[in-house]
Amino acid sequence: MQRRLVDYVLDQLAAWGVRRIYGVAGDTILPLISAMAKREAPLFIPVRHEEAAAFMAKAEAMLTGTVGACIAAAGPGAAHLVNGLADAQTDSVPVLAITGQLQSFYAGAVHKQVINQHQLFSAVTEYSAEVAHPAGAPEALVQALRTAAARRGAVHVSVPKDFWEAEIPAVPVRTYEPYLVTPARSAPHVIEGALALLYQAERPAILAGIGARQAVGDVLRLAESLRAPVIPTLAAAGQFPKRHHLVVGSIGEGGTGHALDLIAGADCVLRLGTTWWPERFLAQPPATIDINVNPEHVGLRSPASYGVVGPLEEILPSLVMAAPSWARPEWEARVAQAKQAIDEELSREIDEAKRRGPIVHPGALVEALNRHIPEDAVICLDVGDHVLWFNRHFRGTGRQDVLVSGYWRSMGFALPAAIAAALAQAPRPVVALVGDGGLGMSLAELLTAVRLRVPVRIVVFNNRSLAMEENQMKALGMEVHGVGLNNPSFDRLAESCGVKGFRVERQRELDHVLGQAFAVDGPVLVDVVTSAAAVPAPKPRVPHEEPVLV
Repeated sequence: MQRRLVDYVLDQLAAWGVRRIYGVAGDTILPLISAMAKREAPLFIPVRHEEAAAFMAKAEAMLTGTVGACIAAAGPGAAHLVNGLADAQTDSVPVLAITGQLQSFYAGAVHKQVINQHQLFSAVTEYSAEVAHPAGAPEALVQALRTAAARRGAVHVSVPKDFWEAEIPAVPVRTYEPYLVTPARSAPHVIEGALALLYQAERPAILAGIGARQAVGDVLRLAESLRAPVIPTLAAAGQFPKRHHLVVGSIGEGGTGHALDLIAGADCVLRLGTTWWPERFLAQPPATIDINVNPEHVGLRSPASYGVVGPLEEILPSLVMAAPSWARPEWEARVAQAKQAIDEELSREIDEAKRRGPIVHPGALVEALNRHIPEDAVICLDVGDHVLWFNRHFRGTGRQDVLVSGYWRSMGFALPAAIAAALAQAPRPVVALVGDGGLGMSLAELLTAVRLRVPVRIVVFNNRSLAMEENQMKALGMEVHGVGLNNPSFDRLAESCGVKGFRVERQRELDHVLGQAFAVDGPVLVDVVTSAAAVPAPKPRVPHEEPVLV
């Protein structure tokens, strides 16, 4: 018996739990899209730009743990996927991209839209293959899926246009294999070694990342035993409730000096589920115990004194039970003073900003959003100056997910990610926080939100500038040039797309308008005119040396 290749591909993806495939229709993938018309899964989700499709696939994979999927046609369609796949690859998120290719007899020819797609995608994927014969497609697709799951990265398969309708032998689909994601685990004596270091610590601290999301309760219990401050990274900011007496501020750009002083003053830092480390802000790094599910992430970007590998939800309970639980009065007092000082500093900063003028200060906008963003929301952050203000003033509830473009840091991420989050996590509320520069790169996806009827709340930090670059130019004494933005009225533009639009031009309007916007049933955009205030971030303590070119 035989079957069409296109049917096999969709059956194989469905067997792996792929619910949605994001993409833009194009000549070389039309059979694949048409075949999804009468299927319950996977569903084809048409978007306005292929880059957005890749961002959406990444967001769905981050929230669900399954392999995200996106498709594109040959030539420019395929090329548009590259940025989004690079984002998934650098953040270790499993995403499968399937691209169409011109008919197989054009391979190697000089013809429109023909390019070596394997070369194009190899730099941003764990695996890339161009199918050379219809019968070889099943093996390539399965290998791509298995690689995405096992290596936690982006993968790519290219299929020539004339292969989709071809009959292939009735190869059975291969079901999802859980052992592919079986994590490495350190031996018990290795965990005991970490405990020995904790018993020597007098001033312990915890830096918690997104890898700790399944073990937040144990992180907090361990912190209470150790009397250790917990400082979440940006991606974990929604998972750790800021009301907890040991959850203290943020560090890095947009962070506070008080939180950084705690890390610098600690004699042992537990780095849990994160690859982030403030190397530029620590002249003398403390001893570090690095616990991560990925062996290659232990010691990454940090001077790890000791490493433990495994899922935090399995390792931390034993540490909680055996950790040294005794009073550290001097350290406890220092932590409490730092938390109070942070709260007072940020409150004073907002009060002064409100007195400075009627225009909304970006920090005041984040402070207001703390009151309006639902406690269980998915928050999608774009890249830009507003992220630093979010890092500084956001107060997580402990039940929120924060999605970011982490290592790749691509503008235009938040709106597509929010649309995918609304589909994958319905009925959870979803909020996209975007700068005016980032929104300009993904504006067309407003139409996607309307078409899909997803109730995303989009809040625009509209300072009419690429403010991060503008402030950097000023700080370096450069001539400020090329960073100003001539923005439309985003609220009116949103209305023309079918999105309910609001605009805030004065501080006194902010809470009232946000209250109205968050009550709307459907996609809504709030255009907030903000000042371009520079973030008062702590100064680096380690000189940044540029390499000398000889």
